[in-house]
Amino acid sequence: MAVFREPIAASLHLAGYDTLMTSNGRQAMEAILKKWPDLILLDLSMPIMDGHAFLVELKRIPEFSDLPIILLSANSDRDMMIKVAKLGISEYLLKSQFSTQELLTRVQKYVPIEEPLTVDDELLDETEPEETDDTADDSEEQEPATALDSSE
Repeated sequence: MAVFREPIAASLHLAGYDTLMTSNGRQAMEAILKKWPDLILLDLSMPIMDGHAFLVELKRIPEFSDLPIILLSANSDRDMMIKVAKLGISEYLLKSQFSTQELLTRVQKYVPIEEPLTVDDELLDETEPEETDDTADDSEEQEPATALDSSE
């Protein structure tokens, strides 16, 4: 069950980012090989291929060596934090201690967009992303950045 994944994707979308969600590490790897993301949100606890195995496999692909990765996990084990830090993650956020605004600020740090919207933390309580009206005419519309969210 994607308790965090869908509300996070909805928050990122409302802030102006395009997102692609996957439910396991293998799907995430297949997805990024098809469409290069600007950033990856990753969970350590995923079925089929966990976050650590995903990072090991990703680091074998030189083209992805500079890709920012924000790890969002319930695992607060210091040894695991050090282990994944050595694999090149950009940020490590504990699920029990982050806010939506903090996550958006960190995403903005690696994938800036002009005038991102502020998103209320109450979105994390929602399970369905809100639909938006994409028919509005923006004369200087900028393509949103892509964030791949693999967190559970």
